[in-house]
Amino acid sequence: MILDLKEARRALQAISANSEAGTKFRVSFANAKANILHSQNVLKIPGWLPSGDYTVEVFQVSEEEESPRSAFEFRLPNKNQIQFEEPTQEPPSILQNTNTLDGSIPVSALNALLALRKEDQKEIDQRKESDRLIWETKIASLIDSHKNEIERIKELYKNEIERLNSSHKFELALTQGNLNKLEEAKEQLTKSIESRLRKEQKSLVPEPPPSFDINTITQLLSHPLASVFISKLFGVEIPAVPALAGNPQALQSIISEVTNMLGSGEGGGLSELLNRGRE
Repeated sequence: MILDLKEARRALQAISANSEAGTKFRVSFANAKANILHSQNVLKIPGWLPSGDYTVEVFQVSEEEESPRSAFEFRLPNKNQIQFEEPTQEPPSILQNTNTLDGSIPVSALNALLALRKEDQKEIDQRKESDRLIWETKIASLIDSHKNEIERIKELYKNEIERLNSSHKFELALTQGNLNKLEEAKEQLTKSIESRLRKEQKSLVPEPPPSFDINTITQLLSHPLASVFISKLFGVEIPAVPALAGNPQALQSIISEVTNMLGSGEGGGLSELLNRGRE
């Protein structure tokens, strides 16, 4: 049996009225001649459908599956005929939805809208959670990358500091070695200069002539042959040595005379006499 447009609308309204609030549906409209196959989630005949015979299938949608709820055929007349049709007052029947809000909007429609809104909000929340996880992963990756870069820079600076310290220690040791060598060379040069100066001083300054000290002269005068020779040769009377030791003035006078004579080269006989006495 093919229903007209009004009967088809009533059939869809009856399905909505006899269903629980929040029930989801899928309605399929098929026209084989016009090659039309349309599916929607609202229990309503679309206004853009062209005229023709349509097969309608209503499915109840749950989270697990879709189950067929109703099926019928209806004929959609030309749009001009729809405009000239006068609306008739329909008596109340059990097929009409009596649960209305403000006398115009069915409660089931509001429940369906609320359910759709909840689904949309759920999808939005899931999308936000997914974005949050993605950003957390990116931030964690950036933090790890920065930490690795900081560790690499620290290790690089540490190696560079150790290299500089090692180089400075080597240069310091080399400088200390050169300083020690300079000190040794300085000491050797100082010793060489001092030795050379002593040699030059010896060559420039003649040695003083040997002179007789008091003990030597006293020993000479104590020799009997020397005293006799001096007395006879120079006409100087030489007293005994003990007397000379007690008379410094007499000893000084004799020493001066003898020294003068020895310095003038007249002491050759005295030396010869002394040598003979020793033999």
